Amino acid sequence: MLKNRKLLSLLALLVLGVFLLSACAQPAAPAAEVQETDADRYAKAAALLAGGKTAEAREAFAALGTYEDAASQTAYIDALNAEAAGDYAAAQTAFAALGDFKDSARRAFDARVNGLAADYAAAKLLLMDGKYAEAADAFAALEGYEDASRYRMYARAMVLAKNGDYATAATAFTALDDFNDAALQAAYYSAMALEADADYASADTAYSAIPVFRDADLRLGALEDRKLDALFAATAEVYRAEPWSEELAEAFGNLLSLTYAADENKMKQQTLDLADEALTAGRLDSAEPLFALLAENDVAEAADRLKDCTLARGMALVDAGDYAGAVELLSALGEYAPAAEPLKLCYGKLAAEAEAAGDLARACELYALAGDTEKTAAYQKAYAEAVTLLGEGSYDEAREAFLALNNYQDSQRMAQEALYRKAQSLEAAGDYEGAVAQYAALGDYSDAAVQIAGVSYRQGVALMGEGKWDEASAAFAKAGDYADAAERVLEPYYQKGLKLLADGDEIGAFAAFSKADGFGDSEEQIKSIYYAQAERYMATEKWDAAIENYTKAGDYADAEEKIALCEARKNGTAAEETPVQEETAAEEAEAPAAETAAEETPAAAETAEDAAEEPAAEGAAEEAAPDAEATPVTTTASDNK
Repeated sequence: MLKNRKLLSLLALLVLGVFLLSACAQPAAPAAEVQETDADRYAKAAALLAGGKTAEAREAFAALGTYEDAASQTAYIDALNAEAAGDYAAAQTAFAALGDFKDSARRAFDARVNGLAADYAAAKLLLMDGKYAEAADAFAALEGYEDASRYRMYARAMVLAKNGDYATAATAFTALDDFNDAALQAAYYSAMALEADADYASADTAYSAIPVFRDADLRLGALEDRKLDALFAATAEVYRAEPWSEELAEAFGNLLSLTYAADENKMKQQTLDLADEALTAGRLDSAEPLFALLAENDVAEAADRLKDCTLARGMALVDAGDYAGAVELLSALGEYAPAAEPLKLCYGKLAAEAEAAGDLARACELYALAGDTEKTAAYQKAYAEAVTLLGEGSYDEAREAFLALNNYQDSQRMAQEALYRKAQSLEAAGDYEGAVAQYAALGDYSDAAVQIAGVSYRQGVALMGEGKWDEASAAFAKAGDYADAAERVLEPYYQKGLKLLADGDEIGAFAAFSKADGFGDSEEQIKSIYYAQAERYMATEKWDAAIENYTKAGDYADAEEKIALCEARKNGTAAEETPVQEETAAEEAEAPAAETAAEETPAAAETAEDAAEEPAAEGAAEEAAPDAEATPVTTTASDNK
């Protein structure tokens, strides 16, 4: 065929040469239109194909129809396009149909090889994407190509695993021996099969052998939770089938002490759900004890569920017409909202019965509880009258009126409020004891307990103002830790001492300051009294009594120096007195002398009983009596001079 084309080409050239010679030999004539032949079009199509312009070449060859091998060229280009597009099956078919045209036979083989490789890669992608069934079919179509058959077995094993047939999957993976990660997959699904069979000990061992493969570590950690699932499921099965028992109580008690690793609230929640199931089914004898157990284990919702059980029992009584029994149950729920309307219904029914029986007081009470405003008009009027009495200060009458209203609205609280206001009124009138009694009767109402202490405190302040020192101290003591009451318990004795001292009653002041027990400068005041008495004794040359009192005056003023001076004068070793000393001695000599013990003042007698630290008189066997100016320390008429 190639030789024919060459001959045709030579003939064409010869014809063209003859034509040109004829044209040269003859006179010029108008140019004739040149007709393009199939050969020309074929040549152009071939040139386009050689230049890589396959689309234009195909169009040109297709236009030539059956000219020469134009049809084969067109089919060849189609096969090339299919191969370039990755459609190796179409390319293989097309090249194979061309037989030995050009390199079609080789290209048909290459297309088949490339097609298998592409299908193999696509099958692997399906496997990687978890499309195991599709991957298995894809590898089956590649049977005989490389390791497609083993991949098919691998993919089918994954299908088995995906469908939960772990044991069969493990067997299939084991048959693949060391292919890919088949050995690890076999171990993994063997462990899952053991886990599914609740053989958790064996599963634990199996997962431990492959700790880093897939999620083996997580499953290993979750095995304890699976054990809890199995234990709960078994207990729940018994709970659904049998009545409540001590054995079930113990079983659920143990379960509620256990905690899931993945969710610490799961055990409590699923137990609560199980109890809810029993409640919904009307199995109250099983639901109630389980809710109670949950409440003991700090499940907040359980308390309301227990109330729901009581509500269900109450509603059963309502349906049976036992309204009194229903009220007894439902009222025990307190302010539980779902019980409110059933309770009102019951109260209304009971009120109608009482009204029909002529017991109008009971009927009104029940109508009030039923929320029947029309029936409770009388109660509203009585309440308004009680409020008016309270506003007018008729506290006893108001209280009685509120108490007569029983639990209508806040009558009980208002009865206490009347008592509270009466206590305030009594205190304002100066009746502190009466106010305390009223506050005490109020118990824990409002701040009554605090007011008791407050009244005692304010009473103490008032008694201080009246000069009732002992009563004031007792009142502050009753006030306990109210405000600064504890600190002021001793203050009345201190103030009493100051008052007596100002009035010249040193012995009484001494006793009061002693009771003050260190309050304020009471200790200094006591020293000053000792010092003053010592000064008088020194002035009358009663040295021993002076020394004793100066000694008890301690570090007050110049007491220590005066002791030395008295000692010196007593022993006759005192230095000659200066004019100033003589003048001082003269002033001291003018101090009133002590009287005899028989003339002891009442203040001294009172002090002798009250003051634990009152100094003993010198020469106790002899008579001694301080004068009106005397301090607690006295001396005898025979005191050394």
